[in-house]
Amino acid sequence: VTGDYGARLRAVSDGAGPAELFAQYAGLQMLCAVRRGPFGVAAMNAAVERALAAAGLIDPGDPWYPGRPVIVTANDYGLGLFNGDMCLILPHPVGGRPSACFKSNDGEYRWLHPARLPEHATAWALTVHKSQGSEFDEVLVVLPDEDAPLLTAELLYTALTRAKQRAELWASSASLRRCVARRVTRESGLPRRIAAN
Repeated sequence: VTGDYGARLRAVSDGAGPAELFAQYAGLQMLCAVRRGPFGVAAMNAAVERALAAAGLIDPGDPWYPGRPVIVTANDYGLGLFNGDMCLILPHPVGGRPSACFKSNDGEYRWLHPARLPEHATAWALTVHKSQGSEFDEVLVVLPDEDAPLLTAELLYTALTRAKQRAELWASSASLRRCVARRVTRESGLPRRIAAN
């Protein structure tokens, strides 16, 4: 993981432009089933940042280190930013100050001072839920050892189908067995209401 993520950071320091950097970002993505716990998004993002800092690729004291992927976690209608929007912290083309760079659907880039970002989080790792609608060349799917109701075959399917080329699964055999065996059950009450009418 740090090899691929490290290559992205080196590309930033080598002066690659936003188009190349966003293309690299779509290369590999770590996906976690849960947010908390030793195999959750928060722990995985922290582990990636520790490894990148140990390799001398980021300054652990700089929250706006160049190349940091960020996901917006709250809507800000005034800024036109929404939960799930992704950006990269990059040097602004004019002046080089750290800025949040967003790629729009039309391929244009929008720059914003990081202090103006609504609620957000580092995005080296994402939850499977947040990744829905996205595709990556490769995904690394991390399942926790602890059982949880959301660990279902459907969640695993969603995670694995985010990959266009390759998927790797980090899970204990017990966790994988539980996940594959559990199916989502929908309980809307609709069949009961239809039968009553």
